[in-house]
Amino acid sequence: MNKKEAIEQLRPYLAKLFDVRFTGTDGASYARMQGYADGYMQALGDMAVLEDRELLSVVNDERRGSALRAQMRIAPEPSGPAVADFA
Repeated sequence: MNKKEAIEQLRPYLAKLFDVRFTGTDGASYARMQGYADGYMQALGDMAVLEDRELLSVVNDERRGSALRAQMRIAPEPSGPAVADFA
């Protein structure tokens, strides 16, 4: 397994983990997803496929992506008319 393949397989685990985190879920689902992601990252580190800094970079990218997706899903409620409109 090369670095590119490892990262391609890791990203869906992390995306699911952070999506579950940002959208809210029960503790069991979050713990299960965290276990999958942590276990896979540990294996990649143990096999020396990816270095820690590379893993952290992928985690950071996926965390940002999930946060943006969560913000886009939560549409702000339309505000009422401005106070100046009542004057």
